[in-house]
Amino acid sequence: MGNRYDASKFDELTAWAQHAAEQLQLKPLTQDDVDAVLTAASQASTGLVRSAGPVAMYLAGLLVSTGQAPDVATACQMVGRLMDIPSLTAGNNGVEHTVQGLSD
Repeated sequence: MGNRYDASKFDELTAWAQHAAEQLQLKPLTQDDVDAVLTAASQASTGLVRSAGPVAMYLAGLLVSTGQAPDVATACQMVGRLMDIPSLTAGNNGVEHTVQGLSD
């Protein structure tokens, strides 16, 4: 049972993330990167405690930014192994994410 999402909202989130990365002079994010982060954060939040999602994604971000992981998906997998959450490494399994509207 996956979450339903409005594809236009997911596209809006991806566009925002790409713009934010550009403004911060970071490597551009892809739609796959955004999907990997949403999936891993969701799985980390339900696999340990709810607050684990943001912390896990922060750690994944550090792995990418320091060059210890070559990409977002690999970083999520590395964090997932540390959390002993096998599903964190399995991709999104067809889960569609609920994306809230972005504020102005």
